[in-house]
Amino acid sequence: FVQVAQMPLLQTDAVKERYALRQDIEAYTQQCLEEISNMEEQRSRLAEHVSGTEDSMQCVQSQIRACQEKRDQLGKQLVLKVLEFETTGVLRDYAVLLKNQRDFVQECLEYKMTSSEADVSARQRVVSDLNEQLEIVKDKLDLSKQDDKVGWAFAMLGVESCATPLEVEW
Repeated sequence: FVQVAQMPLLQTDAVKERYALRQDIEAYTQQCLEEISNMEEQRSRLAEHVSGTEDSMQCVQSQIRACQEKRDQLGKQLVLKVLEFETTGVLRDYAVLLKNQRDFVQECLEYKMTSSEADVSARQRVVSDLNEQLEIVKDKLDLSKQDDKVGWAFAMLGVESCATPLEVEW
């Protein structure tokens, strides 16, 4: 009899333990499902952020490429302007040299510093050659238009003559 009376008690304790264990498992399962849901939300937000970041990165990279191309273009223009400036400076010096040589040879002719007729004709050819070379250099320099030194400077800088000081600096 004692065994029979204790039997339902054992079953009820086992049932209670199972029921408690089942409730713990259900609570843990619910907790895991909530964590998975939160992680899924975080993953989707992160995916949206990464997608937005990739678009921003592509935009920034395209802007960087555009700036690099502009820098390269401006660098080439600068080199060309420097070469033009140097060439003009050299041509001006060469024009002065030719003029001085021509004037010296003409002065020698005027003061008859030559001993023979052959020397006179040779010096006249030299003066003629120097005049031709000087005309070529003047054409290259286009000195008639460059008498205006301010206009020439604006042309070298590649800005309009009505440019502001800020435009000239850039």
